[in-house]
Amino acid sequence: MKRNILLIVLSFFMLGSMNAQLNHWTPDGATGNAVLTVWGEVTIDGVAQTSNDIEIAMFFDGSCRDVQRVKGYYNDSFYRVQLGGQYEGAGHVVTFKCYDHASGTEFDACPYTYTTGASTIVVGGPSTPIELAFTSPSAPSYPWIPVQSQNNIGMTAIVQVNGAIITDGTNWEVGAFCGDVCRGLGNMENGWVSGGGGLTYEYYLMMMLYGSEGDELTFYLYDKEAGAVHPGVCENTITWSGIETIGDFWNPVILNFVTPYIFTGATSTSWNLASNWEGNEIPGEGATVIIDGICELEVDANVASLTVNEGKSITVLDGKTLTADAITTTDASQLVIADGGQLFGNVEGVLATVQREIVGYGSDDNVTNGWNFISSPLEGSIAHTEVVNLTDNQYDLYAFDQTGGDDNLEWRNFKLEGNALTLNSGIGYLYGNSNDVTLNFAGELNSSVSSVELSNVSGYVFSGWNLIGNPFTYNVYIDKSHYVMEEGVLNPNPVMASTAIAPSTGVLVVGDAEETVAFSQTAPDAKSQGYLHMMLSQPDRRGAMSDHAILSFNQGDELTKFHFSGNAMLCFPKEGKDYAILTAETCGEVPVCFMANENGSYRLSFNTEDVTFGYLHLIDNMTGADVDLLETPSYSFEAKTTDYANRFKLVFATGHAADDSFAFLSNGGWIINNDGQATLQVVDMTGRVLSSENINGCCVKNLSVASGVYMLRLINGDSVNVQKIVVK
Repeated sequence: MKRNILLIVLSFFMLGSMNAQLNHWTPDGATGNAVLTVWGEVTIDGVAQTSNDIEIAMFFDGSCRDVQRVKGYYNDSFYRVQLGGQYEGAGHVVTFKCYDHASGTEFDACPYTYTTGASTIVVGGPSTPIELAFTSPSAPSYPWIPVQSQNNIGMTAIVQVNGAIITDGTNWEVGAFCGDVCRGLGNMENGWVSGGGGLTYEYYLMMMLYGSEGDELTFYLYDKEAGAVHPGVCENTITWSGIETIGDFWNPVILNFVTPYIFTGATSTSWNLASNWEGNEIPGEGATVIIDGICELEVDANVASLTVNEGKSITVLDGKTLTADAITTTDASQLVIADGGQLFGNVEGVLATVQREIVGYGSDDNVTNGWNFISSPLEGSIAHTEVVNLTDNQYDLYAFDQTGGDDNLEWRNFKLEGNALTLNSGIGYLYGNSNDVTLNFAGELNSSVSSVELSNVSGYVFSGWNLIGNPFTYNVYIDKSHYVMEEGVLNPNPVMASTAIAPSTGVLVVGDAEETVAFSQTAPDAKSQGYLHMMLSQPDRRGAMSDHAILSFNQGDELTKFHFSGNAMLCFPKEGKDYAILTAETCGEVPVCFMANENGSYRLSFNTEDVTFGYLHLIDNMTGADVDLLETPSYSFEAKTTDYANRFKLVFATGHAADDSFAFLSNGGWIINNDGQATLQVVDMTGRVLSSENINGCCVKNLSVASGVYMLRLINGDSVNVQKIVVK
């Protein structure tokens, strides 16, 4: 990945440019018959600067000649400011200063200076810039003596180090500075503050601040016991104004001095090893962290800020999460999220690399597995050639278009349309590679796309189908059942809405026109009724083949069938449509559609999730086989491509009846949903008991009674359930 470079251009023609932003310095407006132009690369503490908050000023003999802000050029391939310096005669000493409007920090003077000749000159160039290096201001030397004036305001504050309140008031001293001039000095005093709602703090700082309107005050902390300025950087700055006080006992100013944890990697790459950190202490939650080595995160970490120094890196390993409120990187290689790792927090403007592991399908063209749904976690659109390793070996990459386009092909081949197709955030793509590869999505992480609008163009085979993708660096959920492409299979598999979507992963959904699907960190509300999962496989077939269907007992969980042609299919027929996920009542029967792709042997396997069956049978309408799936949760059979599609049906009764019903009609027999030993009685409408028999567990009963209305009475210990039935 290219490195962002800030190029400073000092040019005569920009001298009159308008700048609507309020700058820290004001140019003197001097003119002359000569112009100095300088190309420079600007760094602060060795880190290239790209933010518009950075202001650069050029001084001639100590007088400000021009000021501009940093901004990006040519799609942010480099950053620069343009400054013009006019002058008369030779021998002027030119210096540069830097101010960060985000932190209110003026940085120490740049060591680079230039002495002018008498004529116009250009120093450096776009490809050979002058290094304009700035360093963070160091703490003023102690002791601190305030420069007093008649302009003063009082401040009440609480002083903290890494969020912990300082309680030893005699050991610490706080100095307020404007630049290198001390504008206030204070010691913590032990105090007891009460009233206005009760005790607030026992330890507080009261100090007088001197200055002028608009002065930016920064704070330093002196440790008397150590005899040194504390290394922590105060998170707060205060703009001096004419008000009488800042803060009070009940609403004090918080001065928090943050000591960064610096990873050096002195012993290894392990984050969770104390000897790899300065001070031999592993950072805890809310810490400020600087990575100054090669680090691998093998534990979950939650920090306030993470800065990765140039030439260093941190990798979030598989199964681990990193959460950071603020992240600073200057190159995508500095922060790597391995496949299975997750990154949470504020990623706006963050450069990183997100990896996706791909299992190759091999060199045999007859092998039909190895397909993957992928997506980009990067901001905006990128060319597929920008994804490292994606075009290696033999590969296939397709975008999905439900209309089929001009040539009636739903899958748009990037090899044929590479210049017209891009990878867009929030969209999924179909990808396969002959070899095992690691895809590297390197660039600015997505922070703007949090939902996608589905389309539904009527009149097509795949109307309403959309291939979308997780645009984030963490697992997300959508409030819709959907399809995933699992390793080693050809057909996409249906899953419930509660299934997480991993980073860099796409899913197939069906939706209405202008329906919006939002990506959420929170799973949809849990539903307790559960489901039955059916899997079709072809054991003797060369190459992987499977298909799935789900019988759901959660109302609203339905998903129509998406199927690759030429493969065996398993689904539920309903009202002229085929479903991969079908909602069912808690007891009854459901037809199951099966279509063979070739003559041969097949197997149906079953497993359940969050549901208990009292009765579960698979009926083979062709052979007459009646399989008790509670005893044998699979069924093997022979099939031909010409077989009747609705070959099977499921007959079932769960332990989650929607009402008090325990008897259900199926093929002329009554399924009795029962647990344990019980007595079943048939009673006519006059109350006469027509039959009574003992049963054990669920069973099917054929009632030898005339047509009419009856009552079934189920007696199970002290529990008696009664249900009205109609016999036709």
